[in-house]
Amino acid sequence: MRAFLMVLSVLLALSPARADIAGFERKTTLVMVDDINCSYCRKWDREVGVGYPKSEEGRLAPLTKIRRGDARLKAFTGLAYTPTFILVVNGQERGRIVGYAGADFFWAELDRLIKRGPLIPDVRAQTNPAPRT
Repeated sequence: MRAFLMVLSVLLALSPARADIAGFERKTTLVMVDDINCSYCRKWDREVGVGYPKSEEGRLAPLTKIRRGDARLKAFTGLAYTPTFILVVNGQERGRIVGYAGADFFWAELDRLIKRGPLIPDVRAQTNPAPRT
């Protein structure tokens, strides 16, 4: 299953970005597509979500959780699994992480997405973030 998720993540990350995703212009955010019955979503919350806002990545790309079925998700194509993490920069999808295969995999994939190009940091974010836990 992990191998499948890794391959799927790479393929989706290489797909073309959709331009001008409504509500996400002029900012950077990590959208988490969540489902109330998703055990992997809850696992991410426990293992990563608690420390994410305090991390450097959380400062650069604050988390926006959106429940499956929310109208805002119509801007994103190909959503089949939860959790799905979508890095949105200046209204354009930068890439995705599909599923949750553990904290190490998540941080490595997010780092890969962030290194693709400049982000637009949230000016309200703290200037001295704590290390991730």
